[in-house]
Amino acid sequence: PVTLKMGKVFCIKNGTHHKRLELIVRLIAGGFALIGDIPAGRTMDLVNGHEIYDVHHSVDPNHCVVLMGSGVEDYPSIPNARNQSSRTSWPAGRGARIYLRARGTWDDHAHPQSSLVGRGGDFNIWADQVSDVWGFYLSNNNP
Repeated sequence: PVTLKMGKVFCIKNGTHHKRLELIVRLIAGGFALIGDIPAGRTMDLVNGHEIYDVHHSVDPNHCVVLMGSGVEDYPSIPNARNQSSRTSWPAGRGARIYLRARGTWDDHAHPQSSLVGRGGDFNIWADQVSDVWGFYLSNNNP
């Protein structure tokens, strides 16, 4: 059997530059295990697995999450019974926006559901709000 081990680590300095976001999305689609640094504010515990966590700009990156998917959504979401926002509140010239699917943790706990409030869970976050992204290459351990 072939033994694989963790090889070199790489870091992508994220931001609003679309080429970096495209690279992150391509790496996730290619199966790379990625870790992202995000700003986690007080409302992070309240987001459920189907919502996009929208971080207040005054919060600095202070939490790491595993990045495991991506998507595109209009901001804000299409109005429904729970969300009365409309596209008119989004600045002019903006349309669809990329989000990343993340799995958060708290202490030694990691859960696949955010219904376990304050103890991790899956959620979405706008891709431009993830600051740095780290990944690693796999290397063959055979001589």
